[in-house]
Amino acid sequence: MPEVGKQLRHVRQSAGKTQAEVASHLNLSRSTVVQMERGNRRVTAEDVERLASLYQCSPSVLLSGSHVDESEGNDDLLSDLVQAFPSIRDDNEQFTETQRVLAIARTLTDLERRLCLDSNSLGSHTYHVGPPNIAWEAMEQGFQAADEERRRLNLGDAPIRDLDHTLVMKRIRMTKIDLPKDVTAIFVNSQETGFLIIVNRRLPIEARRFHYAHGFGHSLFDRSHCSFVCSAECRQDFVEVRASAFANGFLLPESSLRRYLESLGKEVRGRTGSVEVNLFSERSERVREATNLPVTGRNRRGAEPINVCDLTQIASFFGVSRSLVATRLRNLRYVTAAQFESLDELDARGVATATHEALALTDAQVESEHDAFRSRLVALAVTAMDCGVCDRGEFTEIGELVGLRRAQREALLRTTALSEQKRHS
Repeated sequence: MPEVGKQLRHVRQSAGKTQAEVASHLNLSRSTVVQMERGNRRVTAEDVERLASLYQCSPSVLLSGSHVDESEGNDDLLSDLVQAFPSIRDDNEQFTETQRVLAIARTLTDLERRLCLDSNSLGSHTYHVGPPNIAWEAMEQGFQAADEERRRLNLGDAPIRDLDHTLVMKRIRMTKIDLPKDVTAIFVNSQETGFLIIVNRRLPIEARRFHYAHGFGHSLFDRSHCSFVCSAECRQDFVEVRASAFANGFLLPESSLRRYLESLGKEVRGRTGSVEVNLFSERSERVREATNLPVTGRNRRGAEPINVCDLTQIASFFGVSRSLVATRLRNLRYVTAAQFESLDELDARGVATATHEALALTDAQVESEHDAFRSRLVALAVTAMDCGVCDRGEFTEIGELVGLRRAQREALLRTTALSEQKRHS
């Protein structure tokens, strides 16, 4: 299937057609065409006939693979992104910034290789489960991977305070720039750039954290693809559902959420089932009596419902949006559908925001200009200077690439002066 997708893409480009034009001809969404060309969606015989008519070629040409360029994997990444989302070129400033980010990623990958840091990465770890066939399968794969990654990265179930810094140490590049309003994030994967997640800077802070985790999910499941453009249009695609489920579980693990609710005096055990539970009890003697010990709950289900104050505290504690918290609570059956609607309505009326201010919680709208992606490149450039791997000229170029002022570059160079003196002595 991936080879057929490559052939479809090659023939389309040779015919000078855009994905939007193909989508219109097939009466499908553009995201569906994207998935066809990525090999994630089955191409029917009817699709082949209609595409052959559009491209004015034989149907066998679309399926033969004889015209696939073997060097296609070496095509410019930016050209691939433009094909996937043509509107990315509509704003020259945004397009230039995207080019800059790709250049930074290439430079960082090259510097890591020269410093022999290749082993400090995710390596060959990935989830070889193939594309999900239904939404439920996608969701389950995402949740299971989220639990596994928290264990593998030794994160436990505590909130992740600095997500981009945590993952950039694992060579997952994360940064933010202005993107078209209908694009939430871009995921890029190549040997030149490594795993790169570019999130729309216009999104709220909590939404950006979500899409960082979403992109991390793509890096674990979708390494056979060189890029994804995540937007509202493709939100229903199963690979996107899987990445979103991963982000849900990774940012807001159930075990930690349960403990936090209990610390607020909320009854949670009875919320996912009946008030009375049967506790299994092993018996040493052979008796015919039941081994289940009935335990009656505190019968508080509904008596102390989760309120907006709880919702606001949880969101602040985990650094996620209130809407994500409310959805997790509903899916875990800690709140009913009616309670969820009530929480959502109160949030929309500004009650949650006022509660946030009254509780003097951390202001989620305040964010430093720190960018772990760019900072890592600068820090490694300093290390490279210390090791003699990088000279002053290259260091200056790196500084200019990430936007360092001259005074900042000079201050960093002073930290390497002693090492340079020792090398010349």
